[in-house]
Amino acid sequence: MQSLFKAPIEQQYKKLVEMLNIMVARLDRQAEVLNLIEQLGTRHQQYGVKPEHYFAMGKVLLWTLKSGLGDRWTNEIEMAWMAVYELYATCMMLAK
Repeated sequence: MQSLFKAPIEQQYKKLVEMLNIMVARLDRQAEVLNLIEQLGTRHQQYGVKPEHYFAMGKVLLWTLKSGLGDRWTNEIEMAWMAVYELYATCMMLAK
């Protein structure tokens, strides 16, 4: 399998965690985050990321969060994460 990104996977993990932190920390300032997400989407298009990659990433993210939270995972939490991820993934896919 060929990687879409040139940086080592460890750096990609770090970038993902940093972006998730930004997404959560700025939920009350979505316009600010959407600007960052759109820029990120433009870069990801240049890397060759396709819409199906966003779908797979969303499934993996939800599974990871659910596994990490265990009994604390609720339907409300799942719906909230799904809504936020869908908003940001759509923004990234529509970026120019």
